[in-house]
Amino acid sequence: MFWLRELMVLPKHTNQGIGRALHDEMINGRAERWTTLTCIVDNEPARSAYPRWGYEVIGRIKHAPESPVYDAMILHP
Repeated sequence: MFWLRELMVLPKHTNQGIGRALHDEMINGRAERWTTLTCIVDNEPARSAYPRWGYEVIGRIKHAPESPVYDAMILHP
């Protein structure tokens, strides 16, 4: 399993396909069967992009008591 963490695009560069291109470049050709990530539940547009890219929400977590709530997501091969 590969955990994709902290994929961000500067606001002035959003909606240009940069995030998707970075994502695809990082996961293509990896030996791991699954890619996982977490996304803050109110982080739009990222929260709606990942399901379009094939991710499935498998639960919700908090990394620490003071952290926000995250969707835990997985991308099956």
